[in-house]
Amino acid sequence: MKKKIGFFVPEIKNCGPVNVVFNIISFLNTELFDVQLIAVRKNNLGYEKIIQDKCSLGVVYMNNYLSKKLFLKK
Repeated sequence: MKKKIGFFVPEIKNCGPVNVVFNIISFLNTELFDVQLIAVRKNNLGYEKIIQDKCSLGVVYMNNYLSKKLFLKK
């Protein structure tokens, strides 16, 4: 069974914190880990596609949910 890892970032953009997460995701063994990126807000759709290719569980945006409680229940 694969282990699931979620990374929280403020937004998807080409900057230091997101690049660190992107490098970590790139080195993870995809046979052992499922990866999901959780962003607070949506802003850069071009850069999102690059990152989404590396995340087996995709990218989730917290601002798509009506409240934080609904996001955390899922």
